[in-house]
Amino acid sequence: MLVAMVKVLRHSTPTKIVMDGKPRRVWMIFLGNCAYDPPGFAPATRARLDDGLIDLRLVDGSAPAARLRLMLALLTGTLGTSRVYRRRLVKRLNIASEEKNPMLAVDGEVFEGPSNFVVATRPGSLRVYAPTR
Repeated sequence: MLVAMVKVLRHSTPTKIVMDGKPRRVWMIFLGNCAYDPPGFAPATRARLDDGLIDLRLVDGSAPAARLRLMLALLTGTLGTSRVYRRRLVKRLNIASEEKNPMLAVDGEVFEGPSNFVVATRPGSLRVYAPTR
């Protein structure tokens, strides 16, 4: 993952978006259904699947020397306290891109997405049945 991150950051530029009405430049956005752990760069597990939250993680592309700061934070294990990395738990998020059909990915599958979209939770919409003991 680190090698891929270095390659991407070396040759790319931040993407301009508007998130909840606020213009931003971002290198990367992760949106997860429910709160993930650990809170750092590689979300791996969820304690619950029904907390009604979206785990939003992004790398701020407008901060001075954002690329260098991100790489140093990854290498030193201090990403959680880095000024270029943000994590919030939200219930709803509006995202707009200047691009007509921005490239998005869902579960690793890349596709052309809409220029404007809303990400929101729908509590109680997933029913899970499990055998009792």
